[in-house]
Amino acid sequence: MSKPLQSNIDYSGTWYRINTNPNQVMIPQNQILVIEKDEVKSFSFDELDEVFCGTIQEFFSISDSSTSKITKISDNLFEVTFENVLNHLGENVSFSFQYAKLKETEFLNDMTQMFIKENIFEINFNGITNILKFDNGYSLEEIPYLKSDVVLGDYLKLETFMGTYFLSFYIEEQISSMLPISHVSEMGFYVYGFSSNNKETFARKISHR
Repeated sequence: MSKPLQSNIDYSGTWYRINTNPNQVMIPQNQILVIEKDEVKSFSFDELDEVFCGTIQEFFSISDSSTSKITKISDNLFEVTFENVLNHLGENVSFSFQYAKLKETEFLNDMTQMFIKENIFEINFNGITNILKFDNGYSLEEIPYLKSDVVLGDYLKLETFMGTYFLSFYIEEQISSMLPISHVSEMGFYVYGFSSNNKETFARKISHR
């Protein structure tokens, strides 16, 4: 059973925001948090946005009229819930999102990042089969989808942050979606950070470029 995050729980580490719907407005606008005891660094991928001096609970406080709650789901996952947030229509709304703990990408059997870049992979998200080709622009018919109504991007790069490699999707030269890679083998690689239960899915090598 999940339980509210207590002040004596150590949540130090690097955390990635799971964004199951990139069209949803997130507050704050960041993708990665580096949490220490009394300091939170927020990043838009590898660009530092803010160094906040205070607790993680204080970091997620939006205003005096709204409330936020941090709930522990597992050692590698927590959820932030906002209530009574005033939206652009003047309505009070509630919403939540999750952060997954990042881990360094593990390369098995002497695999390297070049194995990923030099091959083509097939991956399935939510029942949708996509083809992954790095440093490649997708045609309209090839564009990968996270869900039937959620486009990942029209260009794919392999990028890294603090030892974690990411599938970085772009639209018009702006990052639209990011998915961390957990480990790589000669058969392909696993990614996570795309679903609310933080499950992994496998990208299978199908051909050499």
